[in-house]
Amino acid sequence: MNGASTLNLADFYKWWLSLRQGDEIVPQLKSFIPAELGYASDWAYCMQRDNNGIIRARYWGVALDAMSSQQILGEDYLAAHTEEDAALLAEHYDHICSIPCGGYVERTMLTIDGRELKFRHIDLPLASGDRCVDHLCGISDVMAEYAPSRTRLKDKIENKFGKFRYFDLSAGPKIAEWETEGKA
Repeated sequence: MNGASTLNLADFYKWWLSLRQGDEIVPQLKSFIPAELGYASDWAYCMQRDNNGIIRARYWGVALDAMSSQQILGEDYLAAHTEEDAALLAEHYDHICSIPCGGYVERTMLTIDGRELKFRHIDLPLASGDRCVDHLCGISDVMAEYAPSRTRLKDKIENKFGKFRYFDLSAGPKIAEWETEGKA
């Protein structure tokens, strides 16, 4: 992995699996303890989907926060995006929480200085105390040749989405396979 996170996406999935108790398909929210990720927690996040369709950031790593041009933690995450991007992300999060399943996304975000910053991230569901799957956790991998901590995203986040992939929670992500799709 050439990005900023010190934990690769497949390792994050393995860590998420270790949070499950007994026969749980989805771990409980209370088991999500970002400090267990070490430095990779800087690139981790946890989102909550409420009954009104609002997705709020409940944990937002410090590296992600440093790149954000606005307050994300506790706020409506979708409001930080263009309307079109917000609709795609809402559908993505709803899919993960309703099935439940895992998600993998590749996207390019535009910085305030006009550069493109490539991300890939994995999203995994979490259940609240009543076993309702209404949270997801994830980790971002920034694939950049320059230090992402020295750049900031636009106020209204603009994305160029690449791949949206979903996977069965028991099978795990096929990240290596997805990264080579379409490459000859």
